[in-house]
Amino acid sequence: MSVIVSYMSGFSTLRTASYVSKGFALHATPRIVEMLRRSDEDIHKAIIKWCGQETRAEAEEEYGHMSFWDTSMVTSMEALFKCL
Repeated sequence: MSVIVSYMSGFSTLRTASYVSKGFALHATPRIVEMLRRSDEDIHKAIIKWCGQETRAEAEEEYGHMSFWDTSMVTSMEALFKCL
């Protein structure tokens, strides 16, 4: 079974997700993969922008949609939304 996931950003990118036994595997260009990768260095800034009414569009343009973020390099999410 295949599912097409359409995601539009400033890069006008279409990504395809294929159903696998334990979830979805996203296939994207290296540029998109890098844009979606979050780390300890940028996760807080990305969250603050994402949750701000005036900066939500800017955050999506810069970091991609939150639902697609790769947070595997984030070592601690403790108090991530505390400042909001």
